[in-house]
Amino acid sequence: MIPSLTGPLTPLQDPRHVLGSRGAFDRTSEFFSTADSFRRQGTGSQFAESIVAPMPITAVNFNKAAMELSQMISNTKTKLENLEKIAQARTLFNDPSEQIAQLTTIIKADINSISQEVDILAKYGAEHQTGLKQVDGHTNGVVKDLKTKVADQTKMFQSILKIRSANMRTQDTRRGQYSAVSSASPAQFGMRQRPVAVSYQEMASSQSSSYQTPAQMNQEQTQSLLHAPQRGADIYLESRATAITEIDSTIQELGEMYQRLATIVSMQGEQISRIDDNVVLTLGNVEGAHEQLVMYWDRMRSNRSLIIKVFLALIVFAVLFLGVIA
Repeated sequence: MIPSLTGPLTPLQDPRHVLGSRGAFDRTSEFFSTADSFRRQGTGSQFAESIVAPMPITAVNFNKAAMELSQMISNTKTKLENLEKIAQARTLFNDPSEQIAQLTTIIKADINSISQEVDILAKYGAEHQTGLKQVDGHTNGVVKDLKTKVADQTKMFQSILKIRSANMRTQDTRRGQYSAVSSASPAQFGMRQRPVAVSYQEMASSQSSSYQTPAQMNQEQTQSLLHAPQRGADIYLESRATAITEIDSTIQELGEMYQRLATIVSMQGEQISRIDDNVVLTLGNVEGAHEQLVMYWDRMRSNRSLIIKVFLALIVFAVLFLGVIA
């Protein structure tokens, strides 16, 4: 049965009694005092705490924000793909201008929001540097990757709007050609008014000036019917011109945003080129070291063969010398 660890020790279980019976010294109290001094100094505990220490709250917040931004970028990419499919349509009729305008407004707001959030995340990562090379390098890499994705989406959005603007101008040109043909005078197509009898004119002269003859009423109706499509076309052209102006202003804003992001991406490209140069230099140093090792190995092999030859010569000389003496 295992003895109790909390109860009093018997004389046979007491280590002081056992040690004293053998003529040794009890160093238990000295051991505990030394252990307490090391524990107070923190020797050996920092490494263990660094292994089991949880991830800092700043790193957790950074990774969570980066994941949310990645999801937002993915959703915006899906919207851009839908806008690209709609904007590439070149139908003269059933033009989805309203749908394109809604998607353009939503995507523009999303890109602006994502760009601002990435800037905030970059500032947060810069303010909470840990001093560890790998952790800080991971943070900077995540920020640069997000900025690169935002720059790519901005460029894609700008190219889609340029395609849409070109298609709208082409459609307006074609619609203007059709409108010019349809707005021609009825006389060009052989349309003539029916002659009015003289009796109508004689009757009109005897009545008041406020009375309109059927011919005058027919002429006014014809003119109103001819001017109605023209007014509709003018309203349509004004709306199209407004849409093109809005697209051009959006393209200009996206160009400025892309220019700012392109500067960051170019800085990242310069860093990558410097890393490539360092890698090439390192490979050159490795190859040079390998050549030096090969040369050293060749010298060692030649020296070994020389030593073997000298040793064999000494053996032969000793055998011959001993043979002559014998």
